[in-house]
Amino acid sequence: MQTLARLTQRFNHAFPWHQPKTGLVKRVARKMDRAGGPSVVDGIAGSLRMTLDMGSDYELAIAMNSYEMVIVSIMRRLLKPGDTFVDGGANLGVLSLIGAKLVGPTGKVVAFEPQPAALERLRENLALNPGLTNIELIDQGVWHEPGGFTMYHFEDDGIDGVSMGKRSDKAVAQEIAIKTTRIDAVVDGPVKLIKLDVEGAELAALQGASGLLQEGAMPHVIAELKGITAQAFGYDPIEVVDFLNGVHKPGFGLTLLKTRRAVPMTYDQLKQVLADEPKKTLNVHFAPR
Repeated sequence: MQTLARLTQRFNHAFPWHQPKTGLVKRVARKMDRAGGPSVVDGIAGSLRMTLDMGSDYELAIAMNSYEMVIVSIMRRLLKPGDTFVDGGANLGVLSLIGAKLVGPTGKVVAFEPQPAALERLRENLALNPGLTNIELIDQGVWHEPGGFTMYHFEDDGIDGVSMGKRSDKAVAQEIAIKTTRIDAVVDGPVKLIKLDVEGAELAALQGASGLLQEGAMPHVIAELKGITAQAFGYDPIEVVDFLNGVHKPGFGLTLLKTRRAVPMTYDQLKQVLADEPKKTLNVHFAPR
């Protein structure tokens, strides 16, 4: 990495409360050579190593320690040594690796990733961090039942945009056969945190985790909600909230995780935001009451 990029990466890690991280990364990116293809990057979350392609904005954000800052902040607050963290849709594995550091050798991370291209890179990234032996990799998609499924890679989308739902607004570049499983068929409770970024399959994934959700120690959930991706599966994203409130009768506190801050929401407020911005990706933290 170039000197300016390395300094930005270290600054972002050292000062996690610093707000204009994304803008800073964009300014640095304009001065970088981003055409070299995937290479090994050190210094992620302080000490992690990952193979990343600086030509991808998504992977550049990971390299610069500016990826999903608010989610990482919540993980650091919630996950303690000995905890179990479930990463549904692990992709390249940055949150799995950060989670593994937080829960320590007595804890466990279960990472689900079915997409072959991401899976290959994920395995490489795990191998680059041999000290983290507490990650169990499951090469299947999370769903409400085990079986086979088709995953779609859309034109002009990167490695993080593949979905099990065939979207009406995107052209399919490739169809990929994958296997699916229930989360609660693989993971033993209790679980401290379930994170889901599965491009619209969040409702089915949670239905497949119902055994864990009904245990005494209710997990926190961070789920990506988006109207256009949920539509590909035939449901409205507010149904994710309804489902979780149904399995945990005291309900969940709702917090919308924006790029720079977390905003508490009522049910009606979140429902309105989802309706108003169906193409916008919204990460929501469900905190058990």
